Amino acid sequence: MALSRLVKIVFLVLLMVILGELMYYSNLQSKLDRQKKNNLTIPQIKKASLSNEDLAILNDSHYQELFHLSYDQSKDKFCYDMSGKAYVQWRKTMLANYASINGISSYTKDLVDSLIAIDRIKGTISDKDTSKIIDGEKFLFFNLKTDQGRVMNYLADEKSIKKTKFVKMINDVEVPMKIDELKNGDKIIREGTTDLTKPPTHPEFIIGIKIIKL
Repeated sequence: MALSRLVKIVFLVLLMVILGELMYYSNLQSKLDRQKKNNLTIPQIKKASLSNEDLAILNDSHYQELFHLSYDQSKDKFCYDMSGKAYVQWRKTMLANYASINGISSYTKDLVDSLIAIDRIKGTISDKDTSKIIDGEKFLFFNLKTDQGRVMNYLADEKSIKKTKFVKMINDVEVPMKIDELKNGDKIIREGTTDLTKPPTHPEFIIGIKIIKL
């Protein structure tokens, strides 16, 4: 009888140990699944069809964090349905260098007085409309086609127009002109000056705009 009771006790202890281990590994697997689900970084990609330069771009942690990219390696697609090669090509055409942007973002007010950016877009005007109405508001609108074939839709509300200077080049000199002198087919440079210490929605984010008729 004593031996029988001892066997039963040993059996119950072993059963409890086994159940405890099952519960432990079940909880551990749940944690791993949640971590995997929340992980938005791109796994290190090694494909023979990509150069070392392209692999460095795909595995750039700065851009992964900036664009919240999620890469499905089995389908070779990003979360917004872009292949790895297409993403590399897109990155190579980007003008701003993220490392530079990240560097100036650490500037403090007691160190730098101002942070001004100037961007220039050169192209040919088409579909100009000085009275385009959107949601009851009047806009200046035109398409601007670059020499590389890209087309930008340009919209300026009345507040932006007040900050816009229209000039034309005569003998390498900027001469003021009226907005009505801007015609379809004109080659222009759209130059924007912005204050990077303010968010894009701030009324003083745009310091000024200049449209130069060439």
